[in-house]
Amino acid sequence: CTRSRNEIRDVSQLYNRYTVKELTELAPQINWLKFFNGLLPRPISENQSIIVQTPDYIFQLDKLLPDTDKRVVANYMMWRVTFSIIDFLSKDWRDLEQAYTTAITGKPQESPRWAECLYTVKDNLGIAFSSYYVRHNFNDESKES
Repeated sequence: CTRSRNEIRDVSQLYNRYTVKELTELAPQINWLKFFNGLLPRPISENQSIIVQTPDYIFQLDKLLPDTDKRVVANYMMWRVTFSIIDFLSKDWRDLEQAYTTAITGKPQESPRWAECLYTVKDNLGIAFSSYYVRHNFNDESKES
């Protein structure tokens, strides 16, 4: 369930449109409609289109779930949620994450808080900022060439 470097670089490989219903057919072990409706601010239907970057991962996950203890799955999910929001938590949490990363990789990766904030903004708003920059700094002629 791994991808080559070329596959990862090919953005078109990451654009796989599915409806929630089709995703449920691909991976029926997960109640996708309930999952998305619990995650999103407004309910969606099974006909809602979504983009699945790695359908093979979802398919393989679906095969693995029936043989995996529910406690292991719950712990993994909590770990992933915690890890995804850790930059927004207090310094104590970030220090724990730093210690974990250092223990796993063998090298400290601490960066200044301002750099973390800048990375988060760039990561989440990069396309919007790029669009703004192009609209305000390039004329129509230069945009076409």
